[in-house]
This record gives sequence, C-alpha cells and structure tokens, in this order.
Amino acid sequence: MLLGFIIIIKIIKKEYIKKVEIMKNVKILSKAFGLIMLSAFFLGFAACDHQTIQLKPEETEVTYTVEHYLQKVSGQGYEAIPDYTESLKGMTGSNTDARAKDYEGFEAQTFSQQKLEQNKTTVIKIYYNRKTIVYTFDAGDG
Repeated sequence: MLLGFIIIIKIIKKEYIKKVEIMKNVKILSKAFGLIMLSAFFLGFAACDHQTIQLKPEETEVTYTVEHYLQKVSGQGYEAIPDYTESLKGMTGSNTDARAKDYEGFEAQTFSQQKLEQNKTTVIKIYYNRKTIVYTFDAGDG
C-alpha cells in the first residue's frame, strides 16, 4: 500500500510540475504575443497612409515697433524721428505688417518683415533717403 501511495504522490508531483511549466510557458507566450501584437500595430500604422500632426504653441498677441529714419541733410547717416515711431500688434507665428510712409522729399528703402515670437523684442527699421533735386540756373547775361 505504501508503494502505491508513493507512486500516486510522484504522479501528482509530476502533474503539478507540468502545470507549473505550462503556466510559465503561457506567461512567456502571452508576453511574446503582446509584443507581436504591439509590433504589428505599429508596423501597420507605419505602412498605412497617415498624416503628421504638428502641435503649435498657442498664438498670442504681441506688440512690435516700427521705427522710421530720415536721411540727414548732409546725406551722411540717418536720424530717428520719435514722432514717426509706431507701436503695432500682431500674433505670434505671423509676420509683421510694417509699411513705409509717404514723407515728402524722401523715398523709402527696402526692408524686411520679421516673424513675431513670444518673449522677443521685434523692431522694424525703415530708412528713407532724401530725394535729390538738381536745379540749373542760367543767369544769362546778367
């Protein structure tokens, strides 16, 4: 009887060990399956047509300055005229909208707009050259 009991214990022990091994294998297989499914998802996502989404920071209103400089009478250098300085507003990420003014006797030079950024001081400087007028005076005989 004792021999039969030992045999039954050995069978039960083998079955228990088999079940433990099966459970370990199931865990390994489930992890592997999970990785396979995850990989398949990303590979499938990469293979399909998709759009890239670019997140933009929130646009905020910022103030920028436009300074107008008139050429000196001597023709050497420019003079900033405080009354001609403008304070304008625009949205971050967009370009400034500075415009040359019409000042009698002056011609605006080319200038570039700038992209507005948060926490950055933006100043557009517009220079105006004096128009040159040449008069010829003929005193004749007198």
